[in-house]
Amino acid sequence: MNMKKLFPNKGITKKGLFQLFNKKGFYIVLMLCIAIAGTAAVIVSMYDISFPAKLGSQKVIPDEFDNLAGKARQSVESSMSTALSSTVPPKKDDAKLNDNKAVQENKDKPKTVSEPAPNNNPGTDKKPQKTVSSKPIIPKDFIAPVMGHITLDYAMDTLVYSKTMEEWRVHQGVDISSDRGTPVKAAADGVVAEVRKDPGYGVTIVLEHQNGLKTVYANLASDNMVSPNQLIEQGDVIGCVGNTAPFEQSEESHLHFEVKKNDKPIDPKGYLPKNE
Repeated sequence: MNMKKLFPNKGITKKGLFQLFNKKGFYIVLMLCIAIAGTAAVIVSMYDISFPAKLGSQKVIPDEFDNLAGKARQSVESSMSTALSSTVPPKKDDAKLNDNKAVQENKDKPKTVSEPAPNNNPGTDKKPQKTVSSKPIIPKDFIAPVMGHITLDYAMDTLVYSKTMEEWRVHQGVDISSDRGTPVKAAADGVVAEVRKDPGYGVTIVLEHQNGLKTVYANLASDNMVSPNQLIEQGDVIGCVGNTAPFEQSEESHLHFEVKKNDKPIDPKGYLPKNE
């Protein structure tokens, strides 16, 4: 630019300067704007100021990168882009994919089955036992040893009065009225388990049957009708009604009859025919 042409007169006055700007001022301002625009273009091409547009809505000051070079500048750009990506919420589709992936991972994991804790109390491991009805089952082949009515009933839970002993006491059998010398028959098939002279009930014979049952025949006249281990069939005569029971001397003539289940006395009426 030739400044002499713009200012040919060194002794220019204020008035002359004003007139000069009125005539050539437009061109001077235009040239200055062109110079500034060119300088800005050079700066933009050197420092790639388009980078802030990649950061979305964040404003980046170009001067912050003026003193950074090489790897330092790349490190700052990488950290800023990472920060931006962490602040963006995940899309709904991505969230669904992540949930499905987590569910699939849980399915692939082996399931652990907890073993039951050992029971230190062996009694609780046993199955509940079936309750057995206390009502006796009458065998089909059970018959009455003698024909008669009951004069003294079975009494283990209550007391009955003994005329002979003159006291209240238990009675673990039944007394069936019968005349002396009346044949006494076996109530069922069995084996003679015992023949004895009992101090309270006199001559006594015990027959052993199936299912843990035993029948006892007491106050008999003689003990020589049968012998131990002898097989007996139902209806066989094993003795005769007598009067050998010291505990029942004052009672009318009768047969003392007992039934035992597993050696425990039970009510004989449950095994006798109903007409007796």
